[in-house]
Amino acid sequence: MEAQLQTFLANSRGGPISDSKALEVAEALHGTTARTEYPKSSRAGDFEQAGLLYRVMSEAVRARLVSNIADHLSKAGKEIQKRQVEHFRAADPEYGGRIAKALELEA
Repeated sequence: MEAQLQTFLANSRGGPISDSKALEVAEALHGTTARTEYPKSSRAGDFEQAGLLYRVMSEAVRARLVSNIADHLSKAGKEIQKRQVEHFRAADPEYGGRIAKALELEA
């Protein structure tokens, strides 16, 4: 289990760090394969799908979603709440704003 934990990326709480010895090894098929980053030029932004989904939800579903997220985030520290709100804002400004208001991070 300890070896598995070392493959996680570092976090803001001083958690486990990456271990280059645990990287995936290329495996020969009809050539060589390896893990690579998906090209950014031909993909949507990291938050686009979340924003699109939020915008097709009915108001009742949006309200329940915001309430559920705010309820769970209320148990986290303010630093984490603010960071997460920025992710929701990146998906949709209203989405992030409603969660921030529910968490009383803004009026």
